[in-house]
Amino acid sequence: MKIAIVVSEFPALSETFILSHVTSLLDRGAEVTVLAHRPRAESTVHPEIETYGLREKTWYSGQPARRWPRVAGLAQRLASAAFRRRLPAALAALDAGRWGRTAANLDLLYAATGALPASRRFDIVHCHFGDCALRGAFLREAGLIEGRLVATLHGADDIVGVEPLRRLFELGDAFLPISEFWSRKLADMGCPQEKLRVHHVGIDTRRFAFKERARAPGEALRLATVCRLAEKKGLEVAIQAIAMLREQRPDVPLGFSIVGDGPLEGALRAQARELGLTDSVAFLGPRPRDEVVRVLEDAHAFFHPSVTASNGEREGIPVSIMEAMARGLPVVATWHSGIPELVEDGVSGLLAPEHDVGALARHLAALADDPALLPRMGKAGRAAVEKGFDQESLDRALWGFYEELLGAEPSEAAPPMKIAR
Repeated sequence: MKIAIVVSEFPALSETFILSHVTSLLDRGAEVTVLAHRPRAESTVHPEIETYGLREKTWYSGQPARRWPRVAGLAQRLASAAFRRRLPAALAALDAGRWGRTAANLDLLYAATGALPASRRFDIVHCHFGDCALRGAFLREAGLIEGRLVATLHGADDIVGVEPLRRLFELGDAFLPISEFWSRKLADMGCPQEKLRVHHVGIDTRRFAFKERARAPGEALRLATVCRLAEKKGLEVAIQAIAMLREQRPDVPLGFSIVGDGPLEGALRAQARELGLTDSVAFLGPRPRDEVVRVLEDAHAFFHPSVTASNGEREGIPVSIMEAMARGLPVVATWHSGIPELVEDGVSGLLAPEHDVGALARHLAALADDPALLPRMGKAGRAAVEKGFDQESLDRALWGFYEELLGAEPSEAAPPMKIAR
């Protein structure tokens, strides 16, 4: 089976679900090509990039990440041989009336004139996120690639605009929201029910050793998170909650380790300094997987209070939470997007309304005050991930769905993909 994966940045350290998708397909013998704009500017990459030779399987459009460099490079792109060779597609790529912001921000123009493999016929074109799905639909409509168009939609895809999404719903063959929450939203926006299948992003639970958590009397409550330092991750709220808890309960020592980098790092560091938390909040930056494991092994709980960003961007169901739960970490998070479909409030973690600093502080205090919560919630979290978010089972379901979409007989017993309601 020949499969194209359409993404924005690849490799990207925080998007382990895309890396897992690609490597699982390769493990099954598929011929995989990644179509991306650019690699993410990071000093650290996952070792699978080299072991699977993924750089050689990736084609880049060369679109700059920032808008002004993108505009500045426009003249050179318009004068390129690719522009002249693909003139009809390049002109269609500028039709913002049809394609919305993906055309207006030059996404499609760079895609139409960027590097593409010589063989552009695929069985499946699988896109992650709404803007990439629009790019895949455009490339297919322009005749630059072929294949059945499948889109995994992660929970913030409406930021591309409702009208472009409705056009996408007409052009695409199947849409795989990663949560029931997002499936309902897509149906409300006009996605036909027969094109919707809920398909969770998952993890390989076998790779995550379970550890029962316990905290000795007087020991600091060690919290951790692993994420991109972006608004929707809710780290500003997390730091406020820690400051509130320290003011209200000075008898509860705690530390918060933040693994990752991103656009808000400077602002978050300044916030921690202003609140006098430099001894409690540690910014560890991006770390390779083995170092992330050590941070999580040392933690008592995972703190990830996601919020809806000012531009409307939301989480899906964060993979980092799944990995933490698989390791036995209770979770303190929010009633946000699909998170309650993974974290059961009072069972595997504690949930608060978005931006509710007081509720988050009380949840942290509850973990510190009741020593029985850590092991009980940790065990429940591991069981929940094994039941609904195990990668091997999800991969078999997705492969079976590909075969169904292509009209082929299933090659192996696979759990059916959940039909959206």
